Amino acid sequence: MIRDHGLARDIRAGTAHSFQGSEADVVIFDLVNDEPHWKVGMFMPVNDRDTKRLLNVAMTRARRRLIVVGDFGYIRKCASKAFVGSELIPFLESHYPKVAALDVVKNGLAARAAEAQVQAFGGEVEAPHGRIVVTEAHFDAFFRKDLQSARQQIVIYSPFITRARLSLLEPQLRSAVERGVSVYVVTKAHCERSQRDLQQYRFLERTLTEWGIVLIHKQAMHEKLIFIDADLLWEGSLNPLSFSGTGEHMERRRSSKVVGEYSQALRVNELVEQYKDGTPQCPICGSEVVAREGKDEPYFWRCVREDCYSRSIDQPSLKDGRITCSRCGGAVEYGRWGDAPAWRCLADRHHHQKVVKSHLRLPKMRALIPKAELRKLEKHFGPDSQHDPAVETERPRKDSLFDV
Repeated sequence: MIRDHGLARDIRAGTAHSFQGSEADVVIFDLVNDEPHWKVGMFMPVNDRDTKRLLNVAMTRARRRLIVVGDFGYIRKCASKAFVGSELIPFLESHYPKVAALDVVKNGLAARAAEAQVQAFGGEVEAPHGRIVVTEAHFDAFFRKDLQSARQQIVIYSPFITRARLSLLEPQLRSAVERGVSVYVVTKAHCERSQRDLQQYRFLERTLTEWGIVLIHKQAMHEKLIFIDADLLWEGSLNPLSFSGTGEHMERRRSSKVVGEYSQALRVNELVEQYKDGTPQCPICGSEVVAREGKDEPYFWRCVREDCYSRSIDQPSLKDGRITCSRCGGAVEYGRWGDAPAWRCLADRHHHQKVVKSHLRLPKMRALIPKAELRKLEKHFGPDSQHDPAVETERPRKDSLFDV
């Protein structure tokens, strides 16, 4: 970049080691380590002796002015027991002025980082045809370009996520958000993660949400897909956010018809629509509501608490604690359809839907069921279908996305 801008006579760049024995009027020292990197030598107390020696070399090269660049909050958190986080950063913050990077570079920072990354990896690569199949070795060259071209929406289905992969895609994803693109990541629910990995996934999900990306949890998912705007689809065996060198393949299709067919089959629009106003929460207990792979439909909505609340894709959300007609949205009453208990629409007697266990935990719906019928239903569904007064007053947790 220095050469490209004709600054090679005025600026020299390199590692701290390469500057040993030399000086400059102004030195800009980048601490480099940042989210999502966490297991690095500078953050480990056992390496403090070497870290101090390196920092001493770097920070004593300046004759007149030293500028230290870094994510101070992140370093303090990840290196809280090491010298750089427990002593150096607090000292700098207490003795010298601090300026936020976004106050210096207000707009386009992520876009510039994304462009720099593309150039570092060999420049832009154009797909030669509307349909191509690539192995893992060539996937990113096309994928980075596609992320840069997104203008409206990106939906990434990736059952697994890793720090290294997220770090590699960070410039492109943040640049998309910066441009106003809506970015969604569909991944496995917390209940499907091992206890060993759960803390790691909570951190990675927080990282994504801090970037402005919407997290969608789906149980029993297996899809590896990427939707970009209304005409570009990636599909195959590669986890977009966790790939780490295994032999995989991905097919890329530039076709609004293909994207439309996939979107309709998987009900993608309905999926992301539920997150327009934040993570959906259970109307009964306040826990997180997630999508779950369905038998007769691509998914259905269910509370992460077993046997609490669920509804089909086309069934409307509750209104004021009441079930509405799944076909027209009208008010319902308790009745029967043939020999089965059902909620019957007051506006159209031919509209009906079955009664399920979670409905009996809604006080306003229980009140619509005659006592004799209610006893039969409770006996049929079991004791846990009975109303729990504590549930009615329980408030949703603000951080339920990460703590469920």
